[in-house]
Formats: sequence, structure tokens, C-alpha cells
Amino acid sequence: MRKFLNPYHFVPVAPKPMDPTADATAGVELPSELHHDRYVAGTRSGRIICRLTAVTPIVVGGSQTPADRKPTTVEPYRAAPVENGNQAGAQPAIPASTLRGMFSSLVEAASNSALRILEKDWPGGGGIEIKWPDRNGVPGPREFFKAVGADLVPLTPARTTITAAERVFGYVEEDPPANRPARALASRIRFADGLVREGVKVVLDRKVKLRILASPKPPSPSFYFLKGGDLGVARAAFIPRGSMLPSQHLPRGRKLFFHHDVENKAKPWKSSTPANHDRDEQRLYVTPIHRNTEFFFHVDFDNLLDAELDLLCFGLKPSNKFLHKIGLGKPLGLGSANVEILGILTVDRQTRYEKLSSPRYTVEVAWECEKWPERYWRELVDVDTNVPSDPGGRTARSSRHAEKLKSNLPAIHAALMFLGETQVKEDEELLINTPLTKQDVHRQSQVGFREESTYAWYADMYRCGVQRLPDLGRPPTLPLLASNDGQAERRR
Repeated sequence: MRKFLNPYHFVPVAPKPMDPTADATAGVELPSELHHDRYVAGTRSGRIICRLTAVTPIVVGGSQTPADRKPTTVEPYRAAPVENGNQAGAQPAIPASTLRGMFSSLVEAASNSALRILEKDWPGGGGIEIKWPDRNGVPGPREFFKAVGADLVPLTPARTTITAAERVFGYVEEDPPANRPARALASRIRFADGLVREGVKVVLDRKVKLRILASPKPPSPSFYFLKGGDLGVARAAFIPRGSMLPSQHLPRGRKLFFHHDVENKAKPWKSSTPANHDRDEQRLYVTPIHRNTEFFFHVDFDNLLDAELDLLCFGLKPSNKFLHKIGLGKPLGLGSANVEILGILTVDRQTRYEKLSSPRYTVEVAWECEKWPERYWRELVDVDTNVPSDPGGRTARSSRHAEKLKSNLPAIHAALMFLGETQVKEDEELLINTPLTKQDVHRQSQVGFREESTYAWYADMYRCGVQRLPDLGRPPTLPLLASNDGQAERRR
């Protein structure tokens, strides 16, 4: 029987945020390090220089051109070095906003912080709230996360704790009372675009038509929720849509995608349907960036406590084997990327302003400096060139936070590492795909068999009352699903 690995799974959430620097009286008086009007003694400011390598082709879209009854064409995002002063020489690049979003979501998960972006209502087409025939007043997603922990939802007047990710990436309070302004804090870190080295031309793959990005989305209860009102007993089970209640069902957590085998040359993201297919308006034409392309970017930070800098470094590089997912087509096998910390440079403000001849940065970590792009060479001017290039130093801060996470929230640590470090190889017995019915599997020699009837398995299993997404388990294992026609399952 053909086995399937659903393209995504979840990092669990816990009732309390893991944040030794949490401010228990937020909104009354912010700690000194959370101000932007001065540099605070005892905190860290500086720059982290990183390299991002595409280990599979990646697609980061810029402009989009819709077409009538044809796939929308997505052009790569392009940028030029700032020193050019214009877009002369602009090449495909990774926008700072994409990097910020990718790393901030991981920092949130690694500290069990609030989900800073979480809608009040279930998403629907075109931004319209979804309406189920059997909804019966089912609450929105925030109510389910609040049932796990009050600090897991975006900041409102009801919350009194600022979680670690909010302290670092910023926040704006929703619905403040009329008698005071909203609590807000700008981010203390700033990302730059990821650009290739000077003189390197970005290699693009041929334009391809992507498979339809279809999968069960919230509120698909049996995939996104656990049955049970207590984290200690909640388990994967069939959950009818109209029965969902925060007291009886808990969210699985934060969604992450599995990595396909990076050596896969079959291009599973490519649609095999012919031109002018009747569902082409649901597809995209993309031009992926070739695998092994290297991008360099930096992260500037101000007034971070050591624990916060450790957390940021963990978000950048959780472990040596960890791969991130970025851009379009993540469930199809695109977007796996390896991020490395090349340099951690800090600024000693006291010394710098007392002595104008002092170097701009103090080097904490400097690795493979000779391979840094020219735009970063000036960061090393007048610094101590005898700083040892210790490869272990690049992950020392990440490792420090990893140990805290493993000790305090072992289930979150185990799920993060499993989803980020596991590369799954497709073969005759296993597809990384939304599950298909036996009938669809039998059509596997036909064009587009992985794109047609992608909801048939879910509908069939839901109708028979056996639809569910298996747990990762402890220690985590691949939560495989079998092709089935539902009727056979019911007869058993």
C-alpha cells in the first residue's frame, strides 16, 4: 500500500512562555533595554553576518502578472547593493521582509512566545471569513490558543506579559482602552536583503508551472487540532467540524514543512499537466533560483540582553544540520536553505565614544573572512585580526539557547529539530504529498495524478469518521498515512 507523508506537521505550544527576561508588568514601565532613545549598559549591540545557501531551488516572488485562464507569472524579487544608489545591476535576491518573517516565526516557536500574527477568524477565500454549513458558532483560532495559554495570542489589554519574540521583534497592542495609548515597541533588530557576492551572476532554472498548492487548511479539525481539553491527554483523533470547542480541542501548534531529499532531481514541484489545462488559473509560473546559490545578509541589533542574542542566533542557526524553509512551493519540495553565521560583531559604545580612534566593532566570531563579500570587508577594518576562527564559536550562542529549550520545553525542542533536520526521500513506496485515494494512486502513470482530486482522500476519510493526522511521537517519527478509499477502512 502506498504511503504518504503529509507535507507539514506542527511544533507544539505550551501554556507558559519560555522567557527568563519576561516583563511581568508590561505597560507600566518598560525595562531600560526596551528603549530606543539610548544605548543601555550591560546589553549587546552590533551586527551578525550570515550566508544563506539554497540547497534546493528556491522561489521568492516579486511582481505577479495574472492571465485569463492561465497560470499567474511570478517574477523573482530583485535588488541591487545599496551602494549602487539605484537598481542598476539588480539581480534576484532575498528580501529583508522574507528573512525577517522566516526567522521571527522560528524565534517565536523556540521561546513559546505569542503568535504575533494570528487572525481572529478562520481564513477564507479572498480574505472573507469562512462559513461552514455545520459551524454552529465555532470560535475563532485565537480562542483555541488562549485555552492553552493566555500569552500565546497577539498582545491585548488582557495580557500582562511581553514574550521573548515580542521583546526582540516588536509589538503593537490591539484594542487598547480609551484612557491610555496602545502599548507598542519597535523592533530592536533590522534585516538587510540577501544579496549574492559582487561579480557573481545569479543562475535561474527554466520557468516551470508549479503544481497546485492545495492542502487541508484551517479549520480542518483532524489535521490542525487534537482531541482533549488538556495538553497531557490530548491526542490525534477524528474531529467533526461543527463540534470544535476550546474546552475539548487544542491546536497542534505552529506549522512547519518537511524537507524533501535535497538530492532529488525529479522536480516534484513541477506540474505535469498540459498547457491550457482547465485548472491552470490556480497554478503559477515561476523561475526558481538554482540550488547552491549563496546569498549574504546581515542583521543589526541594539540593546539585546545576552539571553536575547542567544535566542536570535538560535533562530538563525538552531543546529548544524538544521535547514530553513523559504519562499513559494514549500510543500512541494522548494525552498530548503542552509543558513550559517559567519560573523558576530559587537559595538562597545562606551569605548567608541570615549576614543574616536577605537575600531567600530569588537569581533566575537569571524569565520571565513576571506570569503565575505566586499561590502562587509569594511566591518573588519581596524579590528583585531588575531581573533581565532573557531567554527564552534559560530554556534555557541545557539547551543546555549538550545540547551535551555531542551531542558524547559523538551517536546518543542524535539519537534523543531526533527522537522528542521529530517530530509525525506521519495520512492515507489512513499510520496511527500497530501494523501491520495487508492483510485488516484492507480492513476499514477497518468499526467497530473498528484494534482487531481487532492481533497478526495480527506472527504472520503471524513465521511467515514476516520480522518486524522498522526502525532509525531516521542521520540519523533515520520507520521505516515496510507492511501485508502474510506469504505474499506469502515468495513474493518
